[in-house]
Amino acid sequence: MGTIRPPSLFLLAGMAALGPLALNFYVPALPAVAAQFAVTPSAAQWTLTLYFIGISFGQIIHGPLSDAIGRRPVVLGGLALYALASFACYFAATLDLLLVARFIQALGGCVGMVMSRAVLQDVFQRERFASALSTVVMVSAVAPMFAPAVGGFITEWLGWRIVFLLLGGGALVLFGACLQALPETHLNRNPLTLISLVSAYPVAMRHRGFMLNAVAAALFPATNFTIMAAGPFLVVDVLKGTPSTYGAMAMTAPLGFILGNAVARRLLLRVDHRRLMLVAAGVSLAGLSLQLALVALVPLTLVGLFLPLLVVAFGHGLGLACATGLAMAQLPDLRGTASASIGFLQMGIGALASTAGSMVVQHGAVATVLAMLAIQGFDFVLLILGRHLDHGARGEIHSKDNE
Repeated sequence: MGTIRPPSLFLLAGMAALGPLALNFYVPALPAVAAQFAVTPSAAQWTLTLYFIGISFGQIIHGPLSDAIGRRPVVLGGLALYALASFACYFAATLDLLLVARFIQALGGCVGMVMSRAVLQDVFQRERFASALSTVVMVSAVAPMFAPAVGGFITEWLGWRIVFLLLGGGALVLFGACLQALPETHLNRNPLTLISLVSAYPVAMRHRGFMLNAVAAALFPATNFTIMAAGPFLVVDVLKGTPSTYGAMAMTAPLGFILGNAVARRLLLRVDHRRLMLVAAGVSLAGLSLQLALVALVPLTLVGLFLPLLVVAFGHGLGLACATGLAMAQLPDLRGTASASIGFLQMGIGALASTAGSMVVQHGAVATVLAMLAIQGFDFVLLILGRHLDHGARGEIHSKDNE
């Protein structure tokens, strides 16, 4: 492990940002897409939901495939697919064609998300992995942070199709950078057979410690997906704002996420990870409680809807790298599969949270925030269960040592 030269964390951050960028950049365009194709908001929402589904299933393929043939060829193939699908989205003449292109775009876009985690696990030990991952996540969040604002302005002034033209061009630039600067980090590979690709996942699913931490990691950002689906319609249809207004306000969550990651980087090497995750979930619950009070007790405003997300996302940034590191440490021989499983759960739960957001938004902001509170509350319960599981495992080890 020590002989492999770590790749640039900024390059890995660019890879990791590409998939979320196609979400955040595009979200402000949802009302415009619905108007373009003369469909309902829930029909346009499928361009978001199918992207979540594509990202989830794409990672299932990329993870074990990279364990078999290496990280580098999987990354390059995924980036090429993402670029081609982005240009197909630009030229889509019907909503059905856009849906197909979005799904294919997601299959390619998820490659950087799963491979950045796997590459870091290849080259860093557990303690350094969580810190390095926090750095990558923090840097990769910068582009999605500004993406809603930029996407809103582009949609308003140039049209929503230009968003996909820029995404495709960005993918080609990143492809060239990876071709030049991304080394192969996975040298001890598994045999490439259909059985080896499929059999790794039952191993992961049967590992109780891995699954508990992986689901906890997936639930941290799920509330953001709920407001991502509901937010544009609350701003445009209820508050009579514009796509650019939503884009500007949506920057609050990524900013909080970046700040949370910055604090986590300083704490991860000297604070118990499980305790830090519980604190992080508690911070997010406090932010959502404040948001619920503001939208329920006073007339709905942009400040009341979005400002508490700064606190919510701070908690997400504080706890996500901890949960991911604890999960991946459970499967040291299946790093690609472990990373893919976490990504699958994150995007799969994100798809459900996004669908919930599109369903509850018709009942108003209060119903939307209540859905977010339910998700974050469930995550908090899982973290408590994980802490009890850790204590139980330590007790068993202590008993065996005494014998």
